[in-house]
Amino acid sequence: MSEIKVNSVVNSTGDNDSGLDLATNDQVKVKIANAEDFIFKANSLEVQTGSNIDMNGTELILDADGDTSIEASTDDTIVFDTAGSERVRIDSSGNVGIGDSSPESNTNFTALTVTSTASTGGGQVYVQSSSVSSVFGADNTSDPKSILQTVTSHPLVFGTNNTERFRITSDGLTILGPCAINTTSTTVGGRVSRFAINQGNSSGFAIAIDNIRNDTSGSGGILITNNETSGTFDALSFLNPSNQEIGKINTSNSSTSYSTSSDYRLKENVVTDWDATSRIKQLKPSRFNFKTDKDTTLDGFLAHEVSSIVPEAIIGEKDAVDEDGNIKPQSIDQSKLVPLLVKTIQELEARITALESK
Repeated sequence: MSEIKVNSVVNSTGDNDSGLDLATNDQVKVKIANAEDFIFKANSLEVQTGSNIDMNGTELILDADGDTSIEASTDDTIVFDTAGSERVRIDSSGNVGIGDSSPESNTNFTALTVTSTASTGGGQVYVQSSSVSSVFGADNTSDPKSILQTVTSHPLVFGTNNTERFRITSDGLTILGPCAINTTSTTVGGRVSRFAINQGNSSGFAIAIDNIRNDTSGSGGILITNNETSGTFDALSFLNPSNQEIGKINTSNSSTSYSTSSDYRLKENVVTDWDATSRIKQLKPSRFNFKTDKDTTLDGFLAHEVSSIVPEAIIGEKDAVDEDGNIKPQSIDQSKLVPLLVKTIQELEARITALESK
């Protein structure tokens, strides 16, 4: 085998400033316009383009001092380094670690792990558009916590099936359902509410509470606490479609009141000359027990027997059932009988007075 040994090969025409430079031991330099653009070494290729790109075995070095690179020294793993430190790793399972050399894996999904080794702060992902910024991650301050929040003055929205289900507005109002909430002065938004549910005018219940325990005083469905030392507060308020209050449950430190609207300014066609006694004589007070509570005997009425006498006291229809044939029970508001009782007492008092005057 014969060898031809030369120090350089240059272009045969022009200014001879491009070619191969073989003068350096174990290196081949490719010069273009008298600049060393490529250097072939024993195990690497350097691309001279202002900053070095050094393809050295399993590592692609991207800067002049060799401390910023992409490497694959571990089989099926890619590591991104800057300033001599690992920043991002993609392992053989597709798990991505940012600041974490051992991203957690899961049999059901590919994981993204963000880790901060700082004593304060934490591993966080910051997402930004032209006007909205959000962050989620872990906070390693004196109050350690997980974080999911907006940085700018915008709502935080949660959804399923590409539909919004839940949002927290920029001022902290939590809204379940469609995001539109009436913000006039007498409604949810205007009352500085912290939580709101928009039923969206659809059927069903806005809140359902299941499996309530009844064996201890510390059990129940909804607990409302009055933190004031004096006065009263509205535990529940009810509004009509015109945003007018029509009833409330009001409490103090010692009692609870249930009220409905009764302002004279809301009423018309007011009369006081009507016969209560004949109507109350039609009522049939009864004693009974409910089938689900056979050991408790109660005083009361059968709803359908009251409906024709005091219809405003009854809700529902006699013998109504749902589409499956289940009972849709009638109910009674016995407080609606009070005006009839009072008027009857007044009529009886007038008769007694008339008899005593004879």
